[in-house]
Amino acid sequence: MGPVLGREVVKYTYSSRSTNVTFGGPASWPNVLLFEKFLEQGNIVNDGTFGYATDPLVHDKWQQAPKLAGYPSFLWENTGYPADTFGHVNGRRAISSTQLTNGQVIFGKWSEMLICSWIGLDIMVDPFSLATTAELRVLVSLLADIQFRYPLAFSCSSDSGAQ
Repeated sequence: MGPVLGREVVKYTYSSRSTNVTFGGPASWPNVLLFEKFLEQGNIVNDGTFGYATDPLVHDKWQQAPKLAGYPSFLWENTGYPADTFGHVNGRRAISSTQLTNGQVIFGKWSEMLICSWIGLDIMVDPFSLATTAELRVLVSLLADIQFRYPLAFSCSSDSGAQ
């Protein structure tokens, strides 16, 4: 059983993820707002880590897609500060990475994602392979695993956000 809010008992489903968002065509403002709606329906409280992750193709498309026709406000907006590497979608941080493919969009409470490293950092110095140029080759390996502590705090797109 979950916490009691007022007189209502909130029940959590720890093993399921929030509903997927289907764009079914070009991304629109109502589609983007569905990500947050689905998390709110799961009683996910924003602790300041709500954000979007997607690939560079979606990033490019959303920077050009207006929220409303004829109004100069776009789905993805940059702050204009040179030191800020994040964009913003609906006031939430947004980042693009080539690690995501096929226009996938993920929205979630990122404090619920765990990153665990195994064995530690492995550093190997190779003085032989570049010996003819008097250089050292340093190889660094880190074994890591990512898991979601509370999958209900994440919603993904079921199709491309860059249609």
